[in-house]
Amino acid sequence: MMEHLLGSDESTSLSDYCNGLYNIFEEVVEPERPEITTIKNILSKNGACGTLMTGSGTAVFGIFENEEAAMSANSALLSIGAASRICYPKK
Repeated sequence: MMEHLLGSDESTSLSDYCNGLYNIFEEVVEPERPEITTIKNILSKNGACGTLMTGSGTAVFGIFENEEAAMSANSALLSIGAASRICYPKK
């Protein structure tokens, strides 16, 4: 899958990128830090097509197809006291 992402073109969909997300450290970190799973679940329930823990767990992010879903997830995360920001791709 990584080769496909690195060689992507206009035919690569957002779901292709989301399906390629993987961090091996999640298998070790999530059982010890259940809040990571909670955050990923909130992102998914609010429309993220993919979620991932960064690096060794300093952050968790979701990828959204539209701003409305991202704003909904942001509100849900803020309501549980999580630090949350919406970031936009560079155009």
